[in-house]
Amino acid sequence: MVTASSKPHIDALISSCTEVAKANDFHCARVEGVDKGKWVLVDYGDVILHLFQENERGYYDLEGLWRDAPRVDIPGVETLPFPMDYHAS
Repeated sequence: MVTASSKPHIDALISSCTEVAKANDFHCARVEGVDKGKWVLVDYGDVILHLFQENERGYYDLEGLWRDAPRVDIPGVETLPFPMDYHAS
């Protein structure tokens, strides 16, 4: 999940992520929400990317929905701490 400051910021992040995905043989299957640019979902098949503007990220609080789910370590990807009392604002 990514927080962006504006629709142009989200558009730039989608472009950059799609470039990296293509370079790693991930192809974009579908993009939803790009018209409004408040919550955009980009489906790369095995990877789903959520891009939010700040208010939407706090409102939908996806991290809160998945708080109790087991964490999976992915080799080569830095794992950031996720406090159990975290709530998106």
